[in-house]
Amino acid sequence: PSKLDKKTVETLKADMGKKIDFVYLKRQLKPELAERIAAMNIPGLSFQKEPQRHYPTGSLFAQTIGFTNIDGQGQEGLERSRESELHGRDGEKVVLRDNKGQIVDSADSGSRASQNGRDIVLAMDQRIQTLAADELAKAVAYHKAHSGSAVVLDARTGEILALVNGPSYDPNEPGEADPDQRRNRAITDLYEPGSTLKVFTAALALDSGRYSPSSLFDAREGFMKIGPDIIHDAHRNKELLTLQQVIQKSSNIGTAKMALSMPPEDHWKMLDAVGIGQAPRIGFPGAAAGRLRPYTKWKPIEHATISYGHGLSVSLLQMARAYTIFAGGGEVLPAQLIIPEEERRVRAIQVSARGGAALGAGFNAPVRGTPVIRPQTAATMRHILEMSAGNKDAVSRAAVPGYRIGGKTGTTKKLEGGRYVKKYVSSFIGMAP
Repeated sequence: PSKLDKKTVETLKADMGKKIDFVYLKRQLKPELAERIAAMNIPGLSFQKEPQRHYPTGSLFAQTIGFTNIDGQGQEGLERSRESELHGRDGEKVVLRDNKGQIVDSADSGSRASQNGRDIVLAMDQRIQTLAADELAKAVAYHKAHSGSAVVLDARTGEILALVNGPSYDPNEPGEADPDQRRNRAITDLYEPGSTLKVFTAALALDSGRYSPSSLFDAREGFMKIGPDIIHDAHRNKELLTLQQVIQKSSNIGTAKMALSMPPEDHWKMLDAVGIGQAPRIGFPGAAAGRLRPYTKWKPIEHATISYGHGLSVSLLQMARAYTIFAGGGEVLPAQLIIPEEERRVRAIQVSARGGAALGAGFNAPVRGTPVIRPQTAATMRHILEMSAGNKDAVSRAAVPGYRIGGKTGTTKKLEGGRYVKKYVSSFIGMAP
């Protein structure tokens, strides 16, 4: 009582003066505090037990699962988008009371049994999620970044095995977090992908049959005029670059020349086919679609800048999913966050047949995706990405001894108020082993 301010006391007095059965003084007290208050034996004070959602993994899955309010209603994440499935339904019972209000009989007609909410099973793997969260936290701290995100997909099925964002929050104490911490940035936030998009220009060029990994491009001047506009490379190249070197050295000029030699419609179809400009259908609220302008409105300079990842916007999940065309046989896979009930039953049978082994993504059969490029092109791009990841001039820190990995870096300036500022988004999209 000593901690109640005057306004609170006045509010409580007003509530107690109303003709109602009782007034909540405080809900969901900590058990130890409730015990201390109960020991005071205050007349008229009673206690009522009620369920409370508890998240045993704390912040680990917070931005994906979300949280509920005090009445158990979903407020963020999957708790919100799947509220109708998770919440269940209260039962109803029709009874007969006498003039004293006592129940004297019950009726079957009109009564309804309660119904539990449905289980929802995610494709996410807690071990991979933990590792990803730990490494992301280290990277954000090392680079003194405002935030960071990481997505891990199963390259055979498209299942989302990990989805982490930092900073995070504890869903058991959601009131202590601000909206910035609760946002699932990997799904809802948009950015310019920069050089990570160059691989799709190279894949389109290879798939057209007009180019090979050894095709040459001249970027020696360090700049290129496109109408009244000029584009530049970050580093001057003294020699002609092969297509493979254009990706390894991340040449804007080489990529632009590649793109401008092909119809804008073909380029747009490639990006559209891998999901750029479309919201991922994963059942998560606020999944961003991004921005990809129709090719009919592209000017030559736009075609050039889009080829190396400027002038469009994507989410990190979109980019991770798009790269599945290289990890497999040229097919883009549907990103999958929630495992359908029918598939869960199949997996349960598989687990039982294996003597009770733990349920995991390893039991999944490969998923057929949508063909985008030829399998030979995908294999060639894997080799180019592997060379890029091991290239001393590019992303040597991505190399992992003992494993074959491939990937591409990207760095773009942030847009604030419609203008580029000296703040950056750095990314890496890749695959292993």
